[in-house]
Amino acid sequence: MRRYDALYPAEFRAWVGDLIRLHNWRRAGYGITEELSAEQWDALALITRWFEVRDVEAQMGQLPFPRSR
Repeated sequence: MRRYDALYPAEFRAWVGDLIRLHNWRRAGYGITEELSAEQWDALALITRWFEVRDVEAQMGQLPFPRSR
């Protein structure tokens, strides 16, 4: 069993999975046609920001470190 499976109930993981799916659709250029609650929009904004930070971290890992003098 994965660590998250033990920490979060299946309903919550499914809810987050649906929001990640919507995030991926938006990123691919598709519009959101579903009616979302304020809670869902807030969670989608958090997920979007989380992915943006992860993208920046991945890019930083590819940058060469400056040489020490």
